[in-house]
Amino acid sequence: MLILYVPFPRDNAGDLTFAMDQWVNTHVNHFGNTIQVIYYQDEIDYDAIPAQATIYLCSHGSSGEELELYNHSDLDLSESISMDEAAKRFSSDFLFVHYKIQDLHLYCCGSKEKNDAMAKLIQNNLPAIQENRIHYYQGSLTSPTQNGQLFSIVGSSWLPVAQVRSTLPHAQEENTAGEESSSFSKFYLHYLSTRLPFSDYFKTERQERKRQNFFEEGRAQRQLSISNYRRRCVEMELAEDEMDSSIVAFS
Repeated sequence: MLILYVPFPRDNAGDLTFAMDQWVNTHVNHFGNTIQVIYYQDEIDYDAIPAQATIYLCSHGSSGEELELYNHSDLDLSESISMDEAAKRFSSDFLFVHYKIQDLHLYCCGSKEKNDAMAKLIQNNLPAIQENRIHYYQGSLTSPTQNGQLFSIVGSSWLPVAQVRSTLPHAQEENTAGEESSSFSKFYLHYLSTRLPFSDYFKTERQERKRQNFFEEGRAQRQLSISNYRRRCVEMELAEDEMDSSIVAFS
């Protein structure tokens, strides 16, 4: 399964929408219906994402040094987001199925050094124990040609993207044993709390919440009983007053 991910909302994706439609049509013609486009804030059917999926994070880059992505090839017409924001958006959409992602491609124009830095921002927003591969490219990248090929224009040369592709080392290869990255502490414990609800740590947490809820519910029931008792007392007093009044009136 090939997934094209656009880090902009569907209604604010600029000309990326047209580019994604073209990519899908070309892919279907050559490889069948094994492609999906997901925009930021789309409702994602995570169960439909198979194991060993490939994701292309697609956006417009630039020749400048700023670590930003754009939603239009004409930068004068485009809106931009920082690469850090794009990485957070990707993480928020795919964090809990990151284990299904075999390859992640940062597919945007730019220099090798710049795109290396941007790819690392994505890596830093995923769990440190990830085993997926993160790739990035250099040059001016094209959409698929009619025969489904992808090219990078470097200078005056059209090169197959495989020739300008680089791959980040796995996060665990860069961390020494026993170290935890900030991304692990920030994201992966939350991942464990949702994917492994019966671990001892979270079982204890749930038991404590259950105990607190029990006492809170008991307190609420007692307060309700007291309130009902007081209300009945007032009603009885009013009824007695009415009876006394009627006795006086007919005596």
